Amino acid sequence: MRVPADCLIIDSYHLMVNESNVSILKSDVSKQTLTDTNFNSNPNPFLFSSTTISKGFATAVVCSLGSNAYFRKDMEKMTFEDFPTPTQMRLQKIIEQIYFLGMLVCAMIGTCLLTQHFLKYRYVLVEEDIFSGESF
Repeated sequence: MRVPADCLIIDSYHLMVNESNVSILKSDVSKQTLTDTNFNSNPNPFLFSSTTISKGFATAVVCSLGSNAYFRKDMEKMTFEDFPTPTQMRLQKIIEQIYFLGMLVCAMIGTCLLTQHFLKYRYVLVEEDIFSGESF
């Protein structure tokens, strides 16, 4: 059974909890009620949200829910930096080369069209002068 919230154990009977979601421990951990006699040997009488009860049962008081839970706060502290993979870096290089080539081709076509336009306009003016009979 999955624990839905952070809880403080009030009473328990052979309670074993799998805390692999919130700690490095892979095996089940025994949880007991905190008393004067086991204060030094029982360091953690808490059940954390998203842990799994593998054996036994307990009565507990809910301490926090939702985004205030221990596991959620830890996840918010973590930052996941997105490092590019070698394939992403190669792909980025190819994209930059295609972009540069496309801009170069656009500039060449624009230059050719502008040159053609101005040369055509110049020849039209020269032809009009020739056919109008005026001399230079």
